Amino acid sequence: MKNFLASLFLVLSFASFIFSKKIVSLTGAFVGISYFKNSFPFLFGLVLFFISVFLFLHKVSLDAVIIPTAPSKEIVKRRAERASRERSNQMVYVISGAKEKGSLKETQRYEIYRELRRHGIKPEEIILEKKSRNTIENLMDSLELLKKKGARKIGISSNPSHLDRFETILHEAKKEGLIDKEIKIYRLRTDESFGESIYGFFAKLINQYKLREGIKNSKKYETPNLIKNIGEYISRLFDKK
Repeated sequence: MKNFLASLFLVLSFASFIFSKKIVSLTGAFVGISYFKNSFPFLFGLVLFFISVFLFLHKVSLDAVIIPTAPSKEIVKRRAERASRERSNQMVYVISGAKEKGSLKETQRYEIYRELRRHGIKPEEIILEKKSRNTIENLMDSLELLKKKGARKIGISSNPSHLDRFETILHEAKKEGLIDKEIKIYRLRTDESFGESIYGFFAKLINQYKLREGIKNSKKYETPNLIKNIGEYISRLFDKK
């Protein structure tokens, strides 16, 4: 939303500049530039321009960032790299996802941890959320951990279609009174490959199906492993290298 408003104000500011120039040319006010400087459209455009610059440059100081695991290590590396760009005092990073099969160093959780450490994030700034098996649980279980930290401004690092699902879940959780309405989610967008967009389309449908009776009842509807495996295969097949 912030970037949308910044872009809108920037476009409106240039439109005001063009409009003010037309007024000057029509009135023959080129003899002096005082009229141009003091014209309302020009001043209005100048105000909008500075507002847009402020919005583009303004950075929210987050309390925490959630980094969910993903279908491939390439995807989680992008998420961890994006999350590492957000730094502020007392901020924590939540690596969200259930324990995977295999040795620790082969897991996505370790891949995220290693990428965060590579960008200078300290071990004490990192929290592991070890239970979640889907996006609904990623959000709800992570927020349960962050409640103890008093976190209110929380970023989520992921691709756009995944972030859309997080926002849908957050809206539903607030409606059901499961999450404090003061909590705000900030989109930390990563690139989205073609495979991720396909995966995201079907994941959205599954997500809506699970939420049709509310978050509390969503655990009754587990995604079949076959669908999970097909989705993850598609995502990895088209993933950016």
